[in-house]
Amino acid sequence: AFEFTTQNQDYSCLAWQKDANDSVKQAEEGMARTFHDLGVWSSLGVLHSSTAALFHNFAGNRIEILLPELFTAFDSAITAFPGSLSYWDTKATEQSDWGFTGLRDIGDAEFYGTISMHSWKDSSWQFPTFSQRAAFVNIACSNLMAGLLHYMRLHKTSTDWYYRNQASCQRLADWI
Repeated sequence: AFEFTTQNQDYSCLAWQKDANDSVKQAEEGMARTFHDLGVWSSLGVLHSSTAALFHNFAGNRIEILLPELFTAFDSAITAFPGSLSYWDTKATEQSDWGFTGLRDIGDAEFYGTISMHSWKDSSWQFPTFSQRAAFVNIACSNLMAGLLHYMRLHKTSTDWYYRNQASCQRLADWI
């Protein structure tokens, strides 16, 4: 077992939570740090494939993919649909790796070139080099989506937050 202490409680605060003063500033800074951390790691070929449980199908055990068309055969009669984003504002983001301090866990990572495609059974028809590139893009987009949903969860109780509210959308665009 390991035991460690931190300078303050920021490590244990998740990026969808407001701080003790009911401010979103630390959470938004934490999300920005997490995006930065993910970018640095991915530039080194290390992909964090499970920063949030967003794409886990809670009804079954299959991990859903964000960009299914990259993994289905083009001549297939089967149309691929992305998995649902159910529970995005509860258990799918409840224990994520997005914190006030940035990326909180580097354990759920895979290396470019050796991404385990067996967990994504739709990709079995692809050439390995294509599959690795498609998996890289899918993981990057999944993390972008996770960040967006963390931002939305953080702001969902704001009285002016609504996807059709122009000022709210502009704040999100400015933050991005």
